[in-house]
Amino acid sequence: MSVEGFGSKGLGGLFVLVLGWAFACSAQAAPPGFRPPPVEQMGPDQFRIGKIQVDKAYQRMVVPGVVIRLEGPLEFLGVTRGSDRGYEALLELDASAFEFNLGCIMIGLDDKNAKPSRFHFDPDPVMGDAVSMRMGWVNGGKTVEVDASQLLLLEGKRIDAAAWRYTGSSFNANNLYLAELDGVLIGFAHDPSSIIEHAQGLAIGNYGGVMGNTELAPPIGTPVYISITRIEQ
Repeated sequence: MSVEGFGSKGLGGLFVLVLGWAFACSAQAAPPGFRPPPVEQMGPDQFRIGKIQVDKAYQRMVVPGVVIRLEGPLEFLGVTRGSDRGYEALLELDASAFEFNLGCIMIGLDDKNAKPSRFHFDPDPVMGDAVSMRMGWVNGGKTVEVDASQLLLLEGKRIDAAAWRYTGSSFNANNLYLAELDGVLIGFAHDPSSIIEHAQGLAIGNYGGVMGNTELAPPIGTPVYISITRIEQ
């Protein structure tokens, strides 16, 4: 799912990436009526996909969202806009799964390097291109930004560092994109639907072991953003 050499056309700065279904499913056939997310070029190496800001030069994308839950059990750091899985997610991000995955591809992430989870709570580590994630918000007129992992508690203890991997999600037997179907983007319970997953997984086999860090995280309803950067390996 690389976008090397992608082309674009449009008027008024609106660019539609000529990727077809490749941005989400490689060799899979596009479902009836599918339209790739529009991409607007904002400047040299600067793009916007819906509300997502993409910087190809720095291999970074920024996704806005909101805090929706702090108490456990949590299984996802971020879910899609309007997702039914918000009851187990820290954040709702203002993006569809297609928009989010296209952003991942545009910053250089490739699912050819991925070994995703086979099933929910898969104990085996996932593999894939590495990313760092930071979450930011405004507090008292000043922007606060921290490693996204610090917003989570595992069995009551802080997670100082985490290895996040791009897996790209998966497809079911009906060729439906699981990330869009389930409304999930970033997870840590090793769910095949997630587009980005925690490499080792958190609280695998210990449902309810992860909750929000209420001492650090902003209150529910606070607008936030997630900054995702590709890590060279």
